[in-house]
Amino acid sequence: MVVLLGGIFIGESPLSPVQLLWVNLIMDTFAAIALATEPPLESVTSGMPYRENNPVITKFVWRQIIGVSVWNTLIILFMLFAMVFGEDYMDSVPKSLECSDTPGEVPYCENAEYKQKWLTKIFNVFVFL
Repeated sequence: MVVLLGGIFIGESPLSPVQLLWVNLIMDTFAAIALATEPPLESVTSGMPYRENNPVITKFVWRQIIGVSVWNTLIILFMLFAMVFGEDYMDSVPKSLECSDTPGEVPYCENAEYKQKWLTKIFNVFVFL
């Protein structure tokens, strides 16, 4: 959702593929280390086994997954819209739409530094969430 709306409003994804891979690598590594170094809980190992047809992900867990996903998406979208509709971003686009179309160059009508700072903030908040 964030990538789609970022593409529509700012012309690029607010989160690059390399950033998403980095977050995935870090999250998977820390989770694997945590699971590998913790001894099993006595309540888990001494309890009765679950039935074969019990779901692995319960309704409570689904609510948590969906709730956290919606919350994170709303926070990132709020930041994306604050970037797009902020005063500095709107002031950086001149009234005449005479932008440079030279490949590899940032058009002079976009404030590249402003955009870079906001995309960095969005990525940092994404990591913290």
